This record gives sequence, structure tokens and C-alpha cells, in this order.
Amino acid sequence: MDKKEKQKSTTKQTATKTRNKPVIILLALLLITAIVFSMYAYAKYKTTLTGNGTATVAKWSFKVNGQTQTIPDIDLATTMKENNNVVEGKLAPGTEGSFDLNLDATGSEVAIDYNIKLAVTEKPSNLRFYTDSSYTKEIASTDGVMNVSGVMSLEEIKTIQTKTIYWKWAYQTGTATNDIVANDKIDTADSKKSVTMTITVTGTQRNPSQGEVTAIDELQVGDVINYSPSGTYSWDRNYATSNSTATDTLSSSAGQSFNISKWKVLSIDKSTGKIEMVPATTPSGTVTLQGAQGYNNAVKLLNDACSSLYGNSSKGITARSITEEDFVKVGGTKWTNNRASYVNNAKYGNQYGTPYITYNYYPTIYKNEANHVIDGTKNESGLKQSEQTSLIAKTDESSTNGYLKASTSIQPYQTYYNTTVDYATTASLLEGYSNILLPKGSSTTYWVASRCVGLRSSTCDFNMHSVYSGYFSAVGLFYSDTGVSGDRRAVFPVVSLNSQLLEKATDGTYNVK
Repeated sequence: MDKKEKQKSTTKQTATKTRNKPVIILLALLLITAIVFSMYAYAKYKTTLTGNGTATVAKWSFKVNGQTQTIPDIDLATTMKENNNVVEGKLAPGTEGSFDLNLDATGSEVAIDYNIKLAVTEKPSNLRFYTDSSYTKEIASTDGVMNVSGVMSLEEIKTIQTKTIYWKWAYQTGTATNDIVANDKIDTADSKKSVTMTITVTGTQRNPSQGEVTAIDELQVGDVINYSPSGTYSWDRNYATSNSTATDTLSSSAGQSFNISKWKVLSIDKSTGKIEMVPATTPSGTVTLQGAQGYNNAVKLLNDACSSLYGNSSKGITARSITEEDFVKVGGTKWTNNRASYVNNAKYGNQYGTPYITYNYYPTIYKNEANHVIDGTKNESGLKQSEQTSLIAKTDESSTNGYLKASTSIQPYQTYYNTTVDYATTASLLEGYSNILLPKGSSTTYWVASRCVGLRSSTCDFNMHSVYSGYFSAVGLFYSDTGVSGDRRAVFPVVSLNSQLLEKATDGTYNVK
């Protein structure tokens, strides 16, 4: 059933949806500005033999949609595909369209690096932008800013190159019923927004030292990379739990539970050629963290496991576990503002009003953490939440099963937070990275290699961050009254490699050579 047929067959449903989802009037049209960079010859020609030396300066020209300064405005609503259920000139859930940017360097004699920057204010959370007509390659966004970069070769500058930007506001976002309902509420709330988008197109001469166009010149965040590592790791429960001594053998080989063969680009550093990628889906295998030992060793265990399972030293490919810092990096100020607003018994980054005197037990590693407060003394130096240099045994520091008791008190800072126990909210905070870091939507569950402490009225809990059912939270492992808990979850590696290892496949994905 095509889009029109679906809309006609659901007239009653659409009417109800329309009442719940007011359409958005674009109070500000799209402004496109082309920034033109001048280029000068840098070569010096010289001859010491009899004769004449000459040099001709290469020509420079760069236009966007026929203009060198300001391009006529584009009304996003006018780029919408035909839709009989939405008033003309208005956007609403269920609409989609595209617009073209014609990059003209036909007057140039140098290759050109271009960047298309889309800065959106008050963007509806589920209004998304793509580089392909099938809406599979979403343009990642941080704080409402999206970037599309590429190269126009000497052959390509001979003709005008059309770059099409596709947009879509899905009628329903999510697959599970709970996800759909949650996103419907977000869509309705977004109807109050006034959307403004500024597009900046920058063209610069490509540095001749960069040589021919490589994979990194075309690679975009979210692109798929085919990579099938084959490694093993011995998960020692002596370090991961307080109640088990077993060892689990983990394997990423084909057919094994930790196998991952498809990945998505998380970040690109064009200055170094380094890229980071994460699994296109989580592995089926899980590992257990529990008790004080789980808190003590989780960061190193998760990093070591990911390194062994998904790295390849012969190719210079490294791997680590995802951390809280990765979420902060891609979520930007939206993420940090949400974190800063978290309040339980104390606001994020603050202490509980009084020290814990009766229940003052803590995991051994806590005394090595930065900003720990034990017996009234704060030590600002030490390990950050996502750092660990060596494994801690159950009896280190004369501890009891991985934990110690303060002489008088402990008074930790609140570092635990969650994203409102809601997948849709978490996805909106991550914007264009939601499909990358939450590959299974509301079914996404994995460990995050970052410790945190949650404060209660009489006890505090020592936790490991995690993603659970598509939202960012944490699992309580040890409590200051010596209580223990735990869980089994997948790992989520971040793999780093040089883009020179990549070659483009015929289906538009990339293979590791």
C-alpha cells in the first residue's frame, strides 16, 4: 500500500492524529548563505638554465544555486511531496520532501572540499534529515547542527554537482507501542515550536598534499562498515562479582554470541584519518556485573573484553567499551543540561545534606576515585569515572569481599542520573545519533563503562552506568549497608581504525581491507 492509499484508508485515524498533533507553521524560512573562500597561488617557479620560466595561476570559482553571496530563500514546506491531508505550506508528522543545493565550480581549476552545514533552531525531535532518498543515511546532529562534507574532484568540477538533502517527519516514530505513544506526545509538544534553519555552504581549495580522494572524504557519520573480528576473552567472575569464581569464555567469531559484523560510523577525524564505529546492533552475548567487585573492576573488564574481542593489532585497530563521555560528546548541551537538572536526594554534582555514618561501607576503588569523601576528607585527585588502570582483588587493601568500612563516615557526590526512564526522551537528547547509540530502539540494553554513585536518605549506592530498554540509566551493584545487586547485559564496543583501511563496496557500505 503506497503512502496515499494508506492515508485514504485511515481517514478516521488521521483525523484523530491531527487533533493530537497540530501542524507547525514555519515562521522562519530557510536561509542559505554561501561562504566563498579566495585561493591564491603558492608555487614559485624558477629556472637556472638558459630559457624562460612561466607560471599560470589556477582559477577559482565557487557558486551555490547560481549565487556567490546570498542565495534565494528556500521554504521547506514548498519542498514537501504531495500530501492531501496537510494544509499547503504547513509541516506535520507524516510529511517528507527534499531540496537541492547546486554546487558550481565550473570556473575553477582546482579540486574543492565542500561542507554543507545545517543549523536548526527549535527542530521537532522527530523531523530528521538524510543524504539518501530511502531515508537510511541520517545526518547526525549535535545541538541542532548537522554537517555534510565531501570532495569535488578535478573531473567533477567540470559540471555542476547537485547535492540533495532529504527530510522526513515520520507519522509514527518507533516500533513498539510504548515508543509510538511516547513519540506522539513529543510530536504534539513540538507543534509549539517555530523552526528556523540556516544553511551554510563552504567551498575551499583541496590541499594538493592530500592526494587522491579516499574513503574518509566521502564517509559520513552513520555509514555502515563491514568488519568481522575474531577474538576471545576470559571473563573472570572473581573480579566481576562477589559470589562467583567461574570464568566465562567470550568469543566474537562467526556464529558466536559476541559476534558483530556490521558497524556504524560514530565519529570522523579528517585531520588524522581516524574514525570510530559502534555495532549496528548489540551482540546476543551478555556478561554479569555484581557486588562491590563488579563496581571495582567493571571499567577495566569491559574495556579489556572489547579490546580482545573486537580489536586487531595487525591492522592497528583498537577497541574499548562505550562510556558516559561518548553520550556527552554526541548529545552536547541538550545532554549535559538534562544531566545537570537531575535531582534525587541531591542534585547531580552535589552531596547529600549529612554524611553517611551508620552505613558507611564502600567498594575498594572508591578511595582511589577523584572527589571521594571519606571520614570528612575530600581528595580531588584520582581516577575519573571511566578510568581504571588495574584489576582489584577481593582482599586488596585488607578488604572484605571487595569493600571497606570508613572510620567515621562517607559523603559521596551525586553522579548517578537517568534520562527520565524513557526511550523517546533519550532518543531526542541524542538527535541524529539515536539510531547509532540505540540500534534496537526501546530494546537496546548494554553496559556503559562508567561508574556513578546514587544518594539515598540513609544509604548510598555504587552503580555502573548502562542503557536499559533504550534509555540511559545505571545498575546498582553495591550499597553502603553492604547490600549487593547485579545484572547481565551486553557489551557495546567503540572501535577505532584508520580510514585508509576502508574501501567502498558496491552497495554503498564500506569494507575493511
